Formats: sequence, C-alpha cells, structure tokens
Amino acid sequence: SELFRMPKIINASAPQYVFSEERARVHLNQIAQRPHPFGSVDNERVANYIISYADSLHGMYGSDVIEVQTQNISTDEYNYYEDFIDSLTYEKAQIVNVAILVKGIDHADLSDESKKGSAILISCHHDGVPYGPAASDDGISCASMLEMASVLSSSPTKLK
Repeated sequence: SELFRMPKIINASAPQYVFSEERARVHLNQIAQRPHPFGSVDNERVANYIISYADSLHGMYGSDVIEVQTQNISTDEYNYYEDFIDSLTYEKAQIVNVAILVKGIDHADLSDESKKGSAILISCHHDGVPYGPAASDDGISCASMLEMASVLSSSPTKLK
C-alpha cells in the first residue's frame, strides 16, 4: 500500500479558478531564471514581474476584488554572505515589499482603525541567495502565491 501519492498535475487549460501546476511553473521559470539576491538588478526584475502580474489581475477583476500595494524601503546597512562561509559584506540596499490582497464579499474600507472585513493575504519573499536561482527558497512560494491570487480572484465563489 502507498503511504503517499503525488496529486495529479492540473494543466494550464484548467479554468482560471482551479490551481494549475503548469501556470505556477510559468511563474517559477520567470522568477528563477538566475540568481536574484537582495538589492540586485535581478531582484528588482523579480519584484517587477510579481507587481506586473498582480497588476494584471487587478486590471481583470477590479479593485473590489484585488488590491496591490508596494512599499519601497532604503536600508542604511544590509549584511549578506558573499561566498556563504566567511565574507560578510555591508551595503546600502533598496527593498521592495509587495502585498497582494484578495478581498472577500464583506470586505470593508480598511482605511479606518477597526480594519474589519474579510480578505486573504498570501506571502513569500522574492529575494534569493547570490549563488543560485532560489527556485526552492523562495521561488516556489512566490509562484504558488501568484497562482493562488489568480485562483482566488477569479473564483465564482468569493471569500467570506
């Protein structure tokens, strides 16, 4: 008897409101093209890809369904290991945080202090290490997040 069996892969032709591994893999291929460490040009490329895709969902489904927020932060100092073992580097860096909010049916105006309403926030980090494409840390989560945002935005049954 089997203890574990992988689920059947759902292809890209499935309805948009059904999670498709093939559609998520398209995102992963874009994200993990090459290393994209924090503060690099390629990290900016990945952030722009995520923002662009989220904006396309906003364009398709509207602001009553999905909201995209970005936050730009400048650090005074950022530490990272250049060669993974003993070369610590200090640099100034620009951070881009991206939030994709998929709203539920009773989502209220969240500008007031009460912050009431239904919504879901799915998160990942889109930076990677300098020595690899970061497919598993955390490219797969970003790819899954983008596909889930699409599924939840397009679903005929809205979040409650």
